Amino acid sequence: MEMEKIRECMEEKLNLEVIGAGLCRTGTSSLREALKILGFHCYHYTEMKKNNQINPWLDILSGKSEGWKSIFSGYTATVSCPSVTVYRKLMELCPEAKIILTVRDTQMWYQSVNDTVYSARNESGDKSTSEEVLSRLTM
Repeated sequence: MEMEKIRECMEEKLNLEVIGAGLCRTGTSSLREALKILGFHCYHYTEMKKNNQINPWLDILSGKSEGWKSIFSGYTATVSCPSVTVYRKLMELCPEAKIILTVRDTQMWYQSVNDTVYSARNESGDKSTSEEVLSRLTM
């Protein structure tokens, strides 16, 4: 089974050496910068927006596609959303990758998310409740 996972990772040409398993607002931007200094090419939610990859992510999250290669091609690390929602699958695909879990005090994390993520959501007209948004972040 282990060889099958390694083969699938190689077929997808995923070169992820580091997988971040921490939610957004837990220091993932700082982690991304540290990984860059160490020479990793790091995928972060800003890359999703920059590369116009919202639809491929929606396909992956809805189970319509497993287009890992189209998203992670050329990257050696990934942190934050949306990849944190599939970190377990990425661990299966790349079993040799190192996993980094970033954490933050629960109340401080919630306040930070409320001030940033939820605030931006409200400004965009998204009517999802905070619980619905949180459940999407922690699938």
